[in-house]
Amino acid sequence: TRSDVDFSQIKRVHIVGGGNSAIDSAHILRKLGIPYVAMLYRGSEEQASGYVHELDAAKKSGVHFFERQEIGSVVHEDNKLKGFIEKHSESFEPTDMLVFAIGQGALGATAELFSDVVVDSRGMITVDASSFRTHNEKIWSAGDCVNGGKEVVYAVAEAKIAAQSMVNYLQR
Repeated sequence: TRSDVDFSQIKRVHIVGGGNSAIDSAHILRKLGIPYVAMLYRGSEEQASGYVHELDAAKKSGVHFFERQEIGSVVHEDNKLKGFIEKHSESFEPTDMLVFAIGQGALGATAELFSDVVVDSRGMITVDASSFRTHNEKIWSAGDCVNGGKEVVYAVAEAKIAAQSMVNYLQR
């Protein structure tokens, strides 16, 4: 675990997606000590593209997995994330952090959930290339939804830059 980043105020994290990036994010957040980590997937567990054995390992570490769940809207109060409204049930779910690990396919509707996240004419999220931070200072993006689906090495390199930028932001 990283001791130089303080996650003590983060108690509930929701990850949107059912692929390997979503599973990895969930598993790592549990290892970092986040008490409640949940994955929300729009389809059934069987339809999720992540490896079954990795999802099983994440569940054993305490990750919750919810099928047929989508975020309808994000709830902010005093410029702070409070939670989200689930699209189908219209129920409010409190959360301290949202992680979107959805690739480029569901980008348009997701980007519209947040103020100051700009999508270019190709449908890609625009970011600052030195930090991968969007126009919203609390949102970063990398990989397919920024570069349009280049090789995975580009996504990894971009994610490393974004992660370091996030660490710097959290340490200030």
